[in-house]
Amino acid sequence: MKNTIILAAAPLLALALSIPAHAADSYGTVAANASTAGRVIDVTPATRYVNVANGETVTIRMGGDSFTWTVATRSNVDAVPLARVAPEGSPATSAVVYVAPSASYHNS
Repeated sequence: MKNTIILAAAPLLALALSIPAHAADSYGTVAANASTAGRVIDVTPATRYVNVANGETVTIRMGGDSFTWTVATRSNVDAVPLARVAPEGSPATSAVVYVAPSASYHNS
């Protein structure tokens, strides 16, 4: 009976492990070192949007909190709610991040 329960739970465990820990994983990564950021973006409660480029690393300051994010979205993603990429516990915001294509993909 014990083995049957374990086998029945295996697909659920596999599904749980395949779900990203945080939505930021779908839109890039939180950078380990803030010194890699090319610029700092201050977000206030009045901020409605911010602009970044795909591939860019930015530090976003919200109140007393900040995080450094390397933007890595799919080519069909051009806007992301900031709350989706901010670490858990960050101040609430309704700002939208508009993602421009990487400059390295533009025709010269």
